[in-house]
Amino acid sequence: NFIALPNSIGQSTPFPCAMNTITVTMATDVPLVPGTMVTLTGLSGTNTTTTDMMMVNDAGGSGFAEVFSPMAYWEQINGTLILEVTSRTIAGKQYEFNFTVQNPPCDAPGATVMIMAAPV
Repeated sequence: NFIALPNSIGQSTPFPCAMNTITVTMATDVPLVPGTMVTLTGLSGTNTTTTDMMMVNDAGGSGFAEVFSPMAYWEQINGTLILEVTSRTIAGKQYEFNFTVQNPPCDAPGATVMIMAAPV
């Protein structure tokens, strides 16, 4: 496992039923090697169905696209996104990415998001 350095997560809109771009900035204290799976949990309640083809984009030219797969697994019930490391990351470097979900039809409480990594 790894220790996450200061991370942030934000959304483009809080409005019900809107398409919402979630932007995540993360860094680790150790390099992650290819095959490592990075899991974000706690984004439950969206209207985005489970898929293994969730598009994940490099945000702000952080180099995310150079070390992570552009497709991720999204699981709707628990609000989980699983990313795969494709090239060795740099310890302490901040990687910023985003993906889009559809907000639920009514207001939802704020989420507590956790980030974890484990080698395959």
